Amino acid sequence: MPNLVDLPHDIFILIVHYLSPTDCTRCWRVCNSWNSTFRSDVVCEFIMKQHFPRVREMRNAGGSSDCQWVQIFAEVARRYFRLRSARPRRLQKIDIARQTPLETTFEANEPWIRFQSLGNYQAIFRYRDLTWCMDDGLLIYRERAQGYAVHDLETGRRLSVPFDGTQKTVSCLRLTQGTLLVEWFKPNIHGERQHYATAFDLRRPTTVSRIKCSPEIRLRSEWSLPLPVPPRSKDVRTFSAHTSTHYALYHWCCLSRPPEEGLQIWEIGDTLSNTRTRPICRLSRLQLHHMGVAQGMFPTMWGVFLDEDNVYIHEEDHPWLVTDDSRHMQPRSHHVWSTGIPFGGIGPAWFDECCADNGVDLSFCPRVGSLARSSNSGRCTSAQDGSLWPGHAPCWRHEEFPYLTVSEVVDRQTGVRVAARSCFSMERLSSFVLPRISLQAGPDAANEARFEDHMWAELLGKGKIMGDERWLAGEDSEGRITVAYF
Repeated sequence: MPNLVDLPHDIFILIVHYLSPTDCTRCWRVCNSWNSTFRSDVVCEFIMKQHFPRVREMRNAGGSSDCQWVQIFAEVARRYFRLRSARPRRLQKIDIARQTPLETTFEANEPWIRFQSLGNYQAIFRYRDLTWCMDDGLLIYRERAQGYAVHDLETGRRLSVPFDGTQKTVSCLRLTQGTLLVEWFKPNIHGERQHYATAFDLRRPTTVSRIKCSPEIRLRSEWSLPLPVPPRSKDVRTFSAHTSTHYALYHWCCLSRPPEEGLQIWEIGDTLSNTRTRPICRLSRLQLHHMGVAQGMFPTMWGVFLDEDNVYIHEEDHPWLVTDDSRHMQPRSHHVWSTGIPFGGIGPAWFDECCADNGVDLSFCPRVGSLARSSNSGRCTSAQDGSLWPGHAPCWRHEEFPYLTVSEVVDRQTGVRVAARSCFSMERLSSFVLPRISLQAGPDAANEARFEDHMWAELLGKGKIMGDERWLAGEDSEGRITVAYF
């Protein structure tokens, strides 16, 4: 009987086509001839194209002929084996500089703190912003009292952020599209808060060789933010977003009736090109009211998002909300919607809401659940980076009723999604319902796997997770950053 590896190459490749990545790695251990054949660059490249065409390594290869396909396939196969079984390879703990009661180095922007309550049970509906951020494997956190550090998860190297936090209080830290933005304030001579934003370029250098390089960071621009100065910080709510070119800030102040609110958009400048950050759009309360996004006395906004030409206001309402700011007449189901406004403030607005008809059966949006998992319906992407398009309503928040999706991580280009859901209503039917984190690495809903129960305490101590197909980061109950490597 002829040996498998002695067959003609075309027939051999047809047989390999039916093997899973796990089967291919097991073939390495059959004998020396099988090991040398299945561990060849030609076979491993074919397996990569067959089973992992969307992974980061394939996108970065770009048709190059000098790739070490054997090593790449071994790393990717191991990673996706652990992804599909929701078992991280290892956990890393990173300590954040703690803020003492006498310090005010970080004061998160307060959302409208809202809780959900049903019977005797209560849970958090919306969490505060984290004191750290992460994007593309770059983790930024406060390493010491006044300084921030960048930890590159890919290389393990660290570098300092050139931001002097002396006598400054940071209110938001966010990394998007290679731009790190720090929102902060400091008191003026009258003791009033003066708000500012500082932008840094944080990118990995592009080199011809495939040697992993450390990221580079430089100051890009800094500008003041025209926010009202109330006697208490809780009298003001702010929501902001940015891309590599624009920054948007919404503010709401309840010292007057109706509350003062406005939306402003800046074009971020650059010190290299000697351009200053300049405002390109200012929308008053009346203009926001005309576009249907003014919050008034009954706010429902939870986020602001941007794309190349528009700003999007995301809102949601829930029948179990308990707060002084929420309306007395609650909706019959979890309602989510978004409104898009052009940067110029003139022109047609985009409006999208949950597709549920809210009838007597309380049906939910068909874009979530199994349909969304199988067809990715309602999840558009930009052609440049494959990121989620912010124009659609955030139906992911209620995709598995009565579970509430607390936070999610979506690596759109690879099809990997991690969702953290919690629920307290089922406690009426059972003694205890554990919150859960599930992971999906593929378009098939059957590929969804559940993490071990203790991972919730490791990653969801502050209710938010970040990451991509390679790692998942969150904060544990003791205030340390937990990074799960796959």
